[in-house]
Amino acid sequence: MVDDPGSEGIIEVYCDESHSRGGWDVLASLWLPRAGSVELRADILRVRRLHDWPGAELKWRKASGSRVHPAYLDMVDVGIDALHRWRGEFRVLVIEQALTRVRAWGGPSREASLFRAWEFILGEFIHPGIRHFVCLDDRTLRNRLRLREMRLALHKRYSHLLPAVAPPVAGITMRRSDSDDLLQLVDIFAGAIGYHVSGQHRRAAASPGKTALAEAICQRLGRSDLGEPSCRSPLRVVRVRRAEARFTGAAAPVLAVDVDGLTEARQTRILCIDEIIAAAA
Repeated sequence: MVDDPGSEGIIEVYCDESHSRGGWDVLASLWLPRAGSVELRADILRVRRLHDWPGAELKWRKASGSRVHPAYLDMVDVGIDALHRWRGEFRVLVIEQALTRVRAWGGPSREASLFRAWEFILGEFIHPGIRHFVCLDDRTLRNRLRLREMRLALHKRYSHLLPAVAPPVAGITMRRSDSDDLLQLVDIFAGAIGYHVSGQHRRAAASPGKTALAEAICQRLGRSDLGEPSCRSPLRVVRVRRAEARFTGAAAPVLAVDVDGLTEARQTRILCIDEIIAAAA
């Protein structure tokens, strides 16, 4: 768990989405101390030079083909090594796509729903008293006014601790993934998780390159499936879906949070809309 950011007291968070994966949206975030981010960037640069890919954008959608390119495997290796070395984590929210269309979740627009989702996942994992710098991919989220609103909402959540501790979110910025190696790494992980969530790796026409890359991530993390809910570090996956009526007995919009792959009755924690992933991961 990222609980020791080092002498600088700064954690950097890099966020990306993978959309429309078999009825699910995947929001993946990489959490590393600043020193770990600097070291990981240097490692990825070495991977680029080794494979003579100085400026090419490494993305999940480009990993198709008869086999996975070695550069992707090496990039995954240095990324997971950094997670272990710096006690970093990938923290992932897998949300049923139909929920992002519900006004009770985020409003009528998809952009508002995604900001709401990021607000929840960031708010759950932030450490009060430590400064966090958050970077979002600007290809999906372009409304900079919402950045300010989200930051204020996150600070409000911890207002009972202020001014005893500094506001936890020092900044939220947009950045182009084609010029940021860490966002590209998150894109690869988000795509691989979405690939497993949607079951595409089990289809007859599955891409050999994508399947091999997702399997390599599984092997490095000691997991059999990237899409399964889990609270285990360094990949924490929380799944949010519509609660089944037989568990709720209510027609009002309620959500279920799945963790740790238990049976339906045991793994489901029924939540009100404003709780979402509280205490689940």
